[in-house]
Amino acid sequence: MKLQQFKLLKNNITVKGEVEGNESSGNVVIFSHGFGVTRDSHGMFNEIGDNLKNSYLVVRFDYSIVNKKENWTKVFPYSIQAKMLQAVYDYIQKVFKSKNVSIIAHSMGCFIVGMAHLGNIDKILLLASPTGSPYIRMKEYFSKRSETVINEEGISRIKRSDGSITFVGKDVWDEMKTMNPYKSYSDLAKGNSIYIIRALADQVITGESYEKVKSIKGLTYIEIDGNHDFEGKAREVLIKKIKEIF
Repeated sequence: MKLQQFKLLKNNITVKGEVEGNESSGNVVIFSHGFGVTRDSHGMFNEIGDNLKNSYLVVRFDYSIVNKKENWTKVFPYSIQAKMLQAVYDYIQKVFKSKNVSIIAHSMGCFIVGMAHLGNIDKILLLASPTGSPYIRMKEYFSKRSETVINEEGISRIKRSDGSITFVGKDVWDEMKTMNPYKSYSDLAKGNSIYIIRALADQVITGESYEKVKSIKGLTYIEIDGNHDFEGKAREVLIKKIKEIF
């Protein structure tokens, strides 16, 4: 199946995405991207998808409002993002009636998988997933950039490493304060095959301990020597590991 675009409407929120790959395989991989980026996750999800689409139907979609012309994104609250993921999951099940649905999530996209409470999932891969409070870490990380303005009572303007801007509302910060990574991953591990792949040279998630997460029953912990987006040689290692898991 060649790349096709889709558009869904869920609770007055439009979800835009794309699907490609082997639709007759009965296997689907849904990608869940991180904070304020687009569905390709800086190209990483495209590369992973290209290596899976001969045997899987590959699905990518945007959690954010994307304005490519003006080079900005706007982040929805995570409770709404969870509903967007649910809408995509329901759409894929309805249209393609797939037997096995797996999810590959990155960074903050890992939390959304836990919030969505989806049906039966074959495998869940969490890439560069946080283990501590995302609220504190995100504020500290982005506040270091001179053009970033954090306004927790209004709209924050965050400068990204690629030069784009991400707009964040009060609801997003409020929801970050309530997130519990350990509980989220523990809940996902109940009845699911869950893998956490940690980036050892992660420049975004720093100083966090994975010891408690590693103890979760049913969770497989993997380390790769790469940065937050598994760039360079780490991308090759990551894709090889994902193909082994699948």
